[in-house]
Amino acid sequence: MREDAAIGEGEQPAHADAIETYRSRALNDAAALASAASGELARLKTGLAQALSELRSAERLNASIAEAAKRMEESQDGGGFDDLAEAQLGGQTASSMTPGELEGFGDTRKSIGGLTMEADWFARYREELSGQLDAFEGLDGAAAGFGAAVRSAVAAPGGGAALGQAWASVSRAFQDYDRPYGNPGTALKARQEELRVRHAGDDERKSNEAAAQSKWGQVKTIIGGMSAEPGSEEQRKAFEDAKRLAADNLTFNQAAENGGDSDGEPSGSAAEVSGDAAKSALSSMGAMFGGMGDLLQGIRDPLYVNEYVAHRFSRFDPKLLREVIAGGSREAFARSLALENQETEFILYGFGEPGANVAAAYGEIFAARLAIRTMEGLIACRELGNPLLILSAAVLYGIEKSIADMTALAETGKVQLSKYVPVELTYADYLRLFLVLHGCGGQARTARVIAVIEHNTGADLSNVATGLSGEMTSSVNLWFLPGLMRSFTATGILSGKVKDGRYEKTQTIGSSYG
Repeated sequence: MREDAAIGEGEQPAHADAIETYRSRALNDAAALASAASGELARLKTGLAQALSELRSAERLNASIAEAAKRMEESQDGGGFDDLAEAQLGGQTASSMTPGELEGFGDTRKSIGGLTMEADWFARYREELSGQLDAFEGLDGAAAGFGAAVRSAVAAPGGGAALGQAWASVSRAFQDYDRPYGNPGTALKARQEELRVRHAGDDERKSNEAAAQSKWGQVKTIIGGMSAEPGSEEQRKAFEDAKRLAADNLTFNQAAENGGDSDGEPSGSAAEVSGDAAKSALSSMGAMFGGMGDLLQGIRDPLYVNEYVAHRFSRFDPKLLREVIAGGSREAFARSLALENQETEFILYGFGEPGANVAAAYGEIFAARLAIRTMEGLIACRELGNPLLILSAAVLYGIEKSIADMTALAETGKVQLSKYVPVELTYADYLRLFLVLHGCGGQARTARVIAVIEHNTGADLSNVATGLSGEMTSSVNLWFLPGLMRSFTATGILSGKVKDGRYEKTQTIGSSYG
């Protein structure tokens, strides 16, 4: 431009074309840089707005988890498992759960709080997002300033210094943004490392979940196969007859059948995911944990109709399930599905298909075992640290141990309640327990009891005289009054007798109708 300005009169500029080419190129490049920065800023603002929205959602979820963790930490409830561990069972070895193990169970429950973020974590994240926007706005402003410097420089000589300063400003702004937010930027690397640490156990957790899902698939196949076993024509007719007699009895008594007692899928067969199965088992068996100690001390005493059912009616032989559980021949199982071999199961569940009631009993026993074993797993796996990893390992532990328990039940007819409670329950004990846990069963269960009796005897109980009798013996410690009470009984003032410092009285009652 200086050379062309110094030419003589009548001479043509020598650099006009080169100058115009350079000017056009410089202006276009500067404009493209400013446009690119402006476009990236718009995209960044959209992305940061979405990030802030996700951050708010995460913050709400975090608050919910923190609240749940706080309730769990403040709660002393161990799902009844701690009550079970402390149970003192007459004639049995006391619980082997140590105070440390029980405390570890509580620590595992409290560790849920480790999944949550502190409130200032979200504040720092917002500041970081805001800082990223500020940094790129600085780069956008520097790009716009560089464009203005280019336009000034190509308009007249002498703009080189300002152009250099403008480009230095763009370079600094770019470095200020690229250093923390480029690839790899320090801020992004820090976030990625934090994510890696927080998800360090993900591979192991996913492996546990996959293994548990595979095991759960085996259980579903076994229970589903048992339930779907059609049985022989003779077996099906027997169940149809019993169902008809039960319905007739309900009609006779003008009572509606208790749908919750006789309909639905066998316990433990509905869940599709192993984790859901464990959750369902823990939920449904929670009441059992809390009252297990009391139930175990009383289930062998006569419990009205339930004990009548347990004592008077047949139940399936669990040893016939050995081949089914092992994945072998189902022939022995199919041959044994006559009503006469599973009267208690039919009375308890009320399904009209030969294999369904046994499958329901097996499924409910498995659910009980899964609940107990998963709780054990939470203690056994507590050293893993991450609550999600602990849970996945506990579910896998629970399913594997429960399958082993069902195998032991089929082999020996009994299985230990828990590694911490060394009392053995038989298949019959579990049926007694379920009779209690299902409640009285209402008219539906009574109708099935009557139906089985009528099916076996051919009698119509609605036309048969009925009676019952019972005997009760009560005993009271007399402390310092045995002599006085003995004189009362001797003179007939009180019936009964005094024996070893206790007053005992036996009463017999009876009732009948026809």
